[in-house]
Amino acid sequence: TAADPALTVTMATPSRPWPVRSTGGQWLGSFADVALNATTATLVRAASLSRISLACTNVSATIAIRIGDSAITATRGVRVPANASITVDSGDAVYAFAESGAPTISCSEDSRP
Repeated sequence: TAADPALTVTMATPSRPWPVRSTGGQWLGSFADVALNATTATLVRAASLSRISLACTNVSATIAIRIGDSAITATRGVRVPANASITVDSGDAVYAFAESGAPTISCSEDSRP
């Protein structure tokens, strides 16, 4: 089959646009926002063998979050500042944790069929 055309999505943020490029998947899915808390790791997306990447944005204007495995805490995992985004190029389960308060994370997934 022919290669899929590239998909580019630009999100406006206070500081700069955030480009997302599909890297070979045939399905780009978006999901309901996930509310986080500062007491437990929250499953953002379950493990998936078909996932190529997961793009997530911390939609809080003031609270940083952490992204990682189920063992993340407010001081463990990749720190994602307020209004920032991260791409996870893995099919593993992805968890998030709020450093404080109750921020929200918004994600979309690039997957193979």
